[in-house]
Order: sequence, then C-alpha cells, then structure tokens
Amino acid sequence: MLLSIVFTTLISFKKQKMKKYRNYKVESASSPSFPEMVSVTIKNGVVKKFVTPAKAELWIEEQIALRAINSGAKEAKAQLMDMGLVPFEFKTA
Repeated sequence: MLLSIVFTTLISFKKQKMKKYRNYKVESASSPSFPEMVSVTIKNGVVKKFVTPAKAELWIEEQIALRAINSGAKEAKAQLMDMGLVPFEFKTA
C-alpha cells in the first residue's frame, strides 16, 4: 500500500516536471477534460495555456519569428538611413 502511494506520487511528480523550450518554460497543466494541456510561462511571468504541446510549440516558434522580423526591420531601416536612401527621422521631445 505504501509503495503504491510513493510510486503514484513519483509518477505525478514526473508529469509535473518543467521543461524549457527556447527560453520559455513549458509545464503540464492537465485537467480531466484536457489531459494534454500545457502552460507556457514567458519571462515577465505571463502564463498562456494550450490544449496540446504541439500548439504551444507552434506559438513559441511564431513568437520567435515575429521577434526576428521586427528586429530585422529596425536593422534594415538603420542601414538604409546610413546609406542615405531613407531620410533621417528627428525625434522631438
């Protein structure tokens, strides 16, 4: 009896183990209606829940792609401004 309780507790602990995927923390957040549900924690503490790990992985990849596109656009604009093809923008306070 005691051995089965310890074994069950050990299995549930293994299921709750946190994994990291590209600087995002992915944890199991299963419920009776959604046994595969996972929660993704972002750096600032925001938690998003997804029905399957595959959907969470897809969302993470999308966030990484959007970040790369946005930073790439800023870099390209700065390079064009250095070449004189885009007029400089003056910030007024």
